[in-house]
Amino acid sequence: MAFDPSEGIFSPTSRRRLLRPALYIGVPLLLFLLFISPPAQPHLQTAQRYLPFSGTSRRVSPWPRPPSPNPYKEPGIYQANYYVPEENRWVPLDPSVSAPPPLVERARKGPEEAGEDMGWLQNRTVVLFGDSISRHHTEHFCQVMGLKMRVVMLDDPLYPRYAFERERDAVPHIPSASSLSRPWLCEVPAWNFTIMYYWAIGEDDSATKDGENWSVGGFWPAKTHHYSPPSLIEDRIRSVGAPLLQNLNRTPDLIEFSTSAWDLDLLKIDNHDKKKAELVAAGVDETEAERQGGDAVKTPLSFEWLSWWRGRTLNTLRVLRETFGPVPPIQYRIFHQTGQNDAYPHLFVHHRTAALNAAARSVPGIEIDPWGDNIRGQELLQDWIHPSQGPGYLWSEMMLFRLWEAVTDAQEGLLHDMLGDVEDLV
Repeated sequence: MAFDPSEGIFSPTSRRRLLRPALYIGVPLLLFLLFISPPAQPHLQTAQRYLPFSGTSRRVSPWPRPPSPNPYKEPGIYQANYYVPEENRWVPLDPSVSAPPPLVERARKGPEEAGEDMGWLQNRTVVLFGDSISRHHTEHFCQVMGLKMRVVMLDDPLYPRYAFERERDAVPHIPSASSLSRPWLCEVPAWNFTIMYYWAIGEDDSATKDGENWSVGGFWPAKTHHYSPPSLIEDRIRSVGAPLLQNLNRTPDLIEFSTSAWDLDLLKIDNHDKKKAELVAAGVDETEAERQGGDAVKTPLSFEWLSWWRGRTLNTLRVLRETFGPVPPIQYRIFHQTGQNDAYPHLFVHHRTAALNAAARSVPGIEIDPWGDNIRGQELLQDWIHPSQGPGYLWSEMMLFRLWEAVTDAQEGLLHDMLGDVEDLV
């Protein structure tokens, strides 16, 4: 059956359809094991002793539960090292908070040497909808694993057919974009682990008419050669990201998205162009109008714009949840400080970045990836915008820890639901 981008392939209905065969086999087997275990009557209570929902000593997975609370979300100090990625560590200030284990180092060893304690990494998928920071994160992880990235270009058989045809038939036609706007994969065969990165162009919603979203409508096609359609983030998720995962036969275990960089860039250009046009119309010299237009990008973010952005981000969160279902955690990666506070073109002025991060935290139901906060003041930039591999290594550690939490919670939740079904039957 052809993929319908309007229907989430990981919706609750789809997940129930996929789980039903497993339940038909697993529940009877579980019932059998429960009934042959002594004592005869309290079999459910015997099984429930091993559920991890009301005590840290209870365990159902073959790997240990991650330390709680998540140390990366507790106050701490970032020990940074520009030259040795492995020495980039997060040290919690509270001695009662466990220091995070070196998960990247263990992952590099492979399953046989790492042992069952790392079994949660097997057959997992992390999905990033983001900017070039997210792409660098994917690349940095691949590098420390000794692997190379794979780009899924438009002519790749994996590229979703629906998106291919819409882009091919767009009028006017968009020239072939650079690889930077296409999906990137970091595949770790030893673990059957994959990170899929796909460019999220921001929350721009100016292309709303039929067809514009797949052609030159919206803000970005006229501004960057990196652009590839569609322009709306909702359609990039539904029409490219989700069906590509389906083609890869993968289901997300953790999702992260971030649109801050391109949203601030969109606003910067809009502020500059409007101010310059206003001054030129008033008879101001072109050079002076250009200078004052540049100053306009340093003004505080308006409450009106932040309200629009919060609404758009909330809608993106809703689409991600509808598309990929209720299980995988969805994080928003807040933005870090860059070198463009005092340097032209003032793309990421610190007070604008801070305001946007505050707006992200205020979105109902959102989970924050605090990486941008954790490295603040030690970004170890490799250019005006991008942190180097040291902070990237820290992101890898944070990502793996959150994945460990997510996989363990999901497995325990599934067992809890199955036992609930068994209890109902008994």
